[in-house]
Amino acid sequence: MKKFNKISIIGTGLIGGSLGLAIKQKGMAKEVFGIAKHQETIKEAIEIGAIDKGSLRLKDVEKSELIIVCTPVGEIVSTIQKIIPFLDQSCLITDVGSTKEEIVKEVNKFLPPHIHFVGGHPLAGSEKRGIKAAQANLFEGSLAFLTKSKQTNQDALNKIKQFWKEIGTRTKVISTDKHDKIVAAISHLPHIVAVSLTNSVQSEHLKYAAKSWKDLTRIASSDALLWKDICLSNKKGIVESLERLIEHLVIMKDLVAKEDLQKLANQFRRARQKKLRYEKIVIAIDGPAGAGKSVVGKRLADKLDFVYLDTGAMYRAITLKAIRKGINLNDKNLLIKMCRQTKIDFIFKKRGQVVLLLDGEDVHKEIRKGEVTKKVFYLAKLPEIRERMVDLQRKLSRGKNIVAEGRDMGSVVFPQAKKFYLDASLKERTERRYKQLLVQEEKASLEEIKKDIRVRDKKDSKRKTAPLKRVEDAFYIDTTKMGIEEVVKRILARL
Repeated sequence: MKKFNKISIIGTGLIGGSLGLAIKQKGMAKEVFGIAKHQETIKEAIEIGAIDKGSLRLKDVEKSELIIVCTPVGEIVSTIQKIIPFLDQSCLITDVGSTKEEIVKEVNKFLPPHIHFVGGHPLAGSEKRGIKAAQANLFEGSLAFLTKSKQTNQDALNKIKQFWKEIGTRTKVISTDKHDKIVAAISHLPHIVAVSLTNSVQSEHLKYAAKSWKDLTRIASSDALLWKDICLSNKKGIVESLERLIEHLVIMKDLVAKEDLQKLANQFRRARQKKLRYEKIVIAIDGPAGAGKSVVGKRLADKLDFVYLDTGAMYRAITLKAIRKGINLNDKNLLIKMCRQTKIDFIFKKRGQVVLLLDGEDVHKEIRKGEVTKKVFYLAKLPEIRERMVDLQRKLSRGKNIVAEGRDMGSVVFPQAKKFYLDASLKERTERRYKQLLVQEEKASLEEIKKDIRVRDKKDSKRKTAPLKRVEDAFYIDTTKMGIEEVVKRILARL
């Protein structure tokens, strides 16, 4: 795709800032210009490298070849209307709003024939907000909806499709009406349900809420003004989705009241089968070093024909890179910068086999060396690095049945997964590590290994970000006196 001379992003928050980072990282524009409401936001966006320059004035979008409107839904139409006088001929405009029918309809009423607008909606984001939460890889592997109406210019649509492709995002072109119906069901309705569920629970009962309730209502903390605008903009789709939900709630209420156990069971089975049919399964295996996570995870993935995702290898890989570059492992800023500039990928082969690539290099042997094992904690403890790794792990797992093992798989990375926690005595874990080092032809005494494992256990469990812990709904397995096949058999029996 031809490089743009100037891309302007109006609204440099999480989405706008992440787009700026991605555009600059991939060299898609000579200049990335940001428009924000506060000078502090502009300053932060420049500091993290999301934009080259910025302004509080909409008129400064002049000479832009592409404008991406990343404001709240309720401001998109008025923002586009205000910038029209400052745009050159053939300027291309797109947006990232989560509703489309009303926005596209209103914009088409005043859009000059020489300026083209393509309604867009990337299905990526976070519960976090603001420029500080921006990530260059936020959109990688995700899907972006692009809408097409009678007024849509095909050449403009093709350019926006190519833009998202270079960002690393798949695209789906649909009508504005279909878009709003889909998003009402899969995005807007869940938010309203979370809000309604939270409001329906008596305040004095909330102190007893467990993790499952907290997971279900997490998105109830979303921005109130933002969601007010979304509800008004997609009123038709949301009302239809709510009516369907209410019908099902009434059915469940009647079955409970009548104590119709058979039909109640059928409702739960139907829901489970529907999820399994349309959603991929994630099996999360957590536990301390030497508990058998890796060997069990690989064997389990092989039996189920799932992808095996060794998340610990990702931290080992960036640790290896830091060692190779001679970076001071106490230099937090330099480690974070290195991580952001590092490409980690996996080649998924048949029968769960995976090859990790560090900047395109296969390093699966080197990352298992003793020096890497001893130093991996320095990088794993940094919140900024863990955040990037978690985001990458989720993207790598998208659309796949996977077995993921690590230390925060069930607690942080995949909270909705089927969770297992493996453990073993310190003596058993020490002996397992000793045998592993013998195979790798590395020398170490049992006492040294035991000391290293104790230190690692303490660091993993005490770190501030994503500490090692057994979550409430994880099935606990003590592997001390168990063989691999026995552990795998017990996991399979719980699926």
